[in-house]
Amino acid sequence: MPSTKDNSIESDLIKDLRDKLQLSGTTLRTILHLSENIVIVLDKNGIVIEASDQIERITGIPLKQIIGKVSWDSFVPEEDRERIIGYFNDRLKGTGNPPSTYTLRVNVPGEESRLMRVNVGFIPGTEDRVVILKDLSPVILEQMKTAETEERYRTVVENTKDGILICSEERVFFANSSFCTMTDLTRDDTYSFSPVNLFHKEERDRILSLFLKPEKGAMSSSVFETLIRRRRGFLPVELSSTPMFYRDAEVLLLSIRDLSQRKEAEKKLRESHKLMKAIVDNSPVGISVHDRNGTLLLANDSWRKIWNKSIEDMREKMIPRSELQMDKKDTYLGKHIDAVEQIYKKGGDLYIPKLKISKPSPGGAEFISHHFYALKDDNGLVDKVVILTLDLTEALKTQVELIETRNQFRQLTGNIPVAVYRTTMESGGKIVFFNPEMQRMFFGEEDSDFEGVSVKDLYVEESGRRDFLNKLEKEKEVLGFETELKRIDGSTFLACISARIVSIKEGKEEYIEGIIRDVTDQRRLEEELSRIEHLESIGTLAGGIAHDFNNLLMAIQGNISLALNEEDLSKLISRLEQAEISTEKATVLTRQLLTFARGGVPLKNLIEVAPFMKETVIFALTGSDAEAVFNFGDSLKNIQADREQITQVIHNITLNAVQAMVGGGRITVSCSNVRIEGDSKTHLPVGDYVSISIKDEGKGIPQCDLKKLFNPYFTTKFGGSGLGLSTSYSIISRHSGAIRVFSEVGKGTEFIIYLPVIEIDAANSVPSEEQSLEISSASARILIMDDDARVREVLSGMLDVLGHVAAESSDGAEAIELYRESISAGEPFDAVIMDLTVPGGMGGEGAIEKLMAIDPDVRAIVSSGYANNTVLSNYSEYGFRGRLVKPFRISTLKKELNKVLAQE
Repeated sequence: MPSTKDNSIESDLIKDLRDKLQLSGTTLRTILHLSENIVIVLDKNGIVIEASDQIERITGIPLKQIIGKVSWDSFVPEEDRERIIGYFNDRLKGTGNPPSTYTLRVNVPGEESRLMRVNVGFIPGTEDRVVILKDLSPVILEQMKTAETEERYRTVVENTKDGILICSEERVFFANSSFCTMTDLTRDDTYSFSPVNLFHKEERDRILSLFLKPEKGAMSSSVFETLIRRRRGFLPVELSSTPMFYRDAEVLLLSIRDLSQRKEAEKKLRESHKLMKAIVDNSPVGISVHDRNGTLLLANDSWRKIWNKSIEDMREKMIPRSELQMDKKDTYLGKHIDAVEQIYKKGGDLYIPKLKISKPSPGGAEFISHHFYALKDDNGLVDKVVILTLDLTEALKTQVELIETRNQFRQLTGNIPVAVYRTTMESGGKIVFFNPEMQRMFFGEEDSDFEGVSVKDLYVEESGRRDFLNKLEKEKEVLGFETELKRIDGSTFLACISARIVSIKEGKEEYIEGIIRDVTDQRRLEEELSRIEHLESIGTLAGGIAHDFNNLLMAIQGNISLALNEEDLSKLISRLEQAEISTEKATVLTRQLLTFARGGVPLKNLIEVAPFMKETVIFALTGSDAEAVFNFGDSLKNIQADREQITQVIHNITLNAVQAMVGGGRITVSCSNVRIEGDSKTHLPVGDYVSISIKDEGKGIPQCDLKKLFNPYFTTKFGGSGLGLSTSYSIISRHSGAIRVFSEVGKGTEFIIYLPVIEIDAANSVPSEEQSLEISSASARILIMDDDARVREVLSGMLDVLGHVAAESSDGAEAIELYRESISAGEPFDAVIMDLTVPGGMGGEGAIEKLMAIDPDVRAIVSSGYANNTVLSNYSEYGFRGRLVKPFRISTLKKELNKVLAQE
C-alpha cells in the first residue's frame, strides 16, 4: 500500500505537469494571437482543431464556430477545391508528389476571394498538419504602388519553382527565371511573344477567354491544365490565372507549374496497369479477386477455363453478398474451409498444394492448387482476397506417365547387355547414373557403386579422355569412339563409346549420356582375320611382282651376256639397246611400287589434256580389238601434273576396259571443264577441275566388288597383283584430285577422274616437257657429288661422252670445298650435279644452301632415286636449276644439262 509521502510526491508531479501544460497552451495561444498569417492545425480528416486569431479577423467567423466544427475545404472556392483536395488526399495516402507550398484563393465575406500562399507540414508523431496561409492580396497591391515593394515581390517570384507571368492580352510584362528555365526561352524571347502565342494553338481560345471580362465585372480566376511552348516542342503545365493591377493596368498573374514529371508518372502508372492487365489476362494461372464477403470482383480467362464458367456464370458470382458465406460447391475445400474463412476475416495468406474437385464441370479441372492472399485497407480490415488457382490435372497425369516411363527405363537399362551411363561435363566427370551392366563391367558385380570414382579414373591414358571430350565438344555427338579403359581392379579392356551432350532443366544443366561396349574380343578376332587376309594378299602381290621383275632381270642379264659374246658391232649395239629398254621397264615398275607405297611425289609439268589423252589412250589400245571415241569440251583447260604418273593411270584404266570387253568394243573418252561447289561425294575443295571420263561396254563390276576396287590387295584377275587401280587411286590423290567409278553388271563401267586446272599465267611459268631447248656443244666443267662410286663413275663417263670435264666428290662437304677452290683458282664449275641423300653425310639439300652463300648464281641439278622426296617435285624452291631422277639415259642428262647451262 503506497505511503502518504509517495502520494504527496505524485500529487506534486501531477500539479507540475498541469502547470507546464497550461503554460504550453498559453504560449501556443499567444503565438497564434500574435501571428500575422493565418495558422490552422488540421486533423487527418481535415477538421480545424486549432487556428490563429487572423482567421477570425479575415473571415469574420468566431473561432468558437471554427475550431472542431469546420473543415478546411469550406474556405476554398469551387474552382480551387478539386486541385487542393487532390493535394490533401495524396499527402494523406503518401502517394504522388503533392507540393508543400502553393497558392489558392480563400473565400472572404463581402469579397470575391483572396489569393493566399499556403505552406503545409506534418506535426511529427501525429497525422495532424499545420497550414500557414499568407494573404497575398495586400502584398500584390503594395507591389503595384511602389518600386521597392515591386522589387521585393520580384525577388519572391524569381525564387519560386513555378513559372510566373504577368501579362495582358497583347503583351508579357514580366516572366520569372523559373518560367525561362521551364520553357528554355530567354526573357527577351518571352517578351517578344504575345501571351496567347506562348501556348499550343489548340489552347489559344481558352487562353484568350481568361482576358475577357464578364458584364459589369473583372477578369476571373481560373485553374486548368494546358500545353506551353518550349524551344523544342511543348510542355504540359497547370495554369493558375489571377487578375491583378500592374502599373495601373488590369492584367493577369499566371502561375505555371510543370506537370511533365506528374504526366510521366501517370504514363508509367497507365503502362504498369496495362502490363499488369496483360499479365493477368494471359497468365496460365487462374487469377480471381473477391471482396471480404466472397463476392467475385474480377477473374481472368484461365480461371474461367479451370472452372468451366461462362460470362453469365461469372455475372451471377459477381452479385454482391451482404456477409461472408461459403458456397455449397466450396465443400471441395474440405478440412481447409475454416482456414479459408479466417483469411477473409483476419487476413494473411494460405497455400493449399492439392485439392480434388469431386464433381468437376465438363471440361473443367479435376485437380487444382489454391493460394489465398488477403489485402487490407487503411483501417487494417480485409478489403480484398486474391486467389491464384493452378490446374494440376494434366500435370498429375504426366506425373503418372513419368513414373511408368521411369519404370520402363529402369527395366530396359537393367536388362540391356551394354553399359549405360550419365556423367557431368567437367574434365574429371562425376558419374550420376549407371546401369547394372556398367557395374559388372568395372566391378565384376552389381552391388558396388561409383561413389568416389570419376570418369577420368576409368581411362588408361589421360589423353584418351581428353580426345573424347574434344571430339564431343566439337560434334556434340560421338559414335564408335575406341579407347583403352581400366576396371577398378586395374585390368584393362578395349571399349567402344557412343555418347552425346544432353541438356536438362531447360538447358541450365548439361550432361554426357552414352553407352560403353567391351570390344576387346571382337577387335582381337578382327585383327586376326585381317592379318590372315593381308598375309594372303601380300603373298599374291609379292608373287606377281617377283614374276614381272624376274622377267625384266632375265631380259637385262640375257642381253648383256649375249653382248659380251657378240663380235658383230651392230648386233652388240642392238643387244645393249634391248637391255636398256628392259631397264626402263624395271624403272617404271619400281616407280609404281613407290607410288603404291605412298611415295612418288609428282614431278609436275604443264599438260594439254586433249592431245595427251588421245596419245595415251591410242597407245594403250595398240594391238587390241577395241576402238576409242573422243568427246572433248570447248576451251578445255590445262592441268599441271606428272606426265609419267598420269600416263600410268590412263594406261591402267584403259587396259582394264579392254580386258572387260572380250572380243572388242568401244571405249568412250570424254573431257570437260567442271566447277565443283563443295561436293560431298568427291570430297574436293571448291574450285575448277577437268573431268576425264573413260567408259567401256564391258560386262560391268558387281556391287559387292565395287567398294573394294581400290583396295591394294584386291583383284578379280587370275594371277594379278591388284596393284594397278590402287596405284592409280594413290597418284590421283597426290595430284589433289579424285577418282570415282560407276558400274552396272552387263552395261559397262565408267571411271571419272577430276584434276585441278592450272590458270594461263601459272601455266606459262611452268616448263613443259615438250618445249625445245638450245643445246650447247661447248665443253663445260661439271662437279659431281654422289656417295656411290659406281654412280660417280657412270656419270663421269656420260659427261665425258657429251664432251664435258667432270670432277667427283663423295658428299656435300667435299663438294663445297671443291667449288670454293675452283672459284679461288679462277676456274669455277659451270654446273653441279648433286645426289639428294647421302647416308651419314651432307646431301644435296644441305649443300645447296652453302653453295648459294658462296655463289648465288650457282647452277645446280638435284639427282635422286627417291621419287617420293618433295625436293624433286619443287626443286626450284630449294635453289636448284634442274632435276634428274635415277636411273636416267645419257639423252636425258644431255637435255637437262643443256637447259641449265643455257640459263643466265
